[in-house]
Amino acid sequence: PLPRIGPGAAPAAPALTALLEDADPRVRKSAARALGQIGPAAADAVPSLMRALETTPAASEPLEE
Repeated sequence: PLPRIGPGAAPAAPALTALLEDADPRVRKSAARALGQIGPAAADAVPSLMRALETTPAASEPLEE
């Protein structure tokens, strides 16, 4: 899965950032997790991540595996 790829997945950061606005909260959480695994190369996603945290009530809950 993409979250396990890490910094090598940096080219996917823009697409993952767009997924932070998906209607499905599981998709948003997975995208946020993947962006975190990418690390500093995904820094442009920080504003979108902050919005997602503010607008998704369950954003801080862990993903169900």
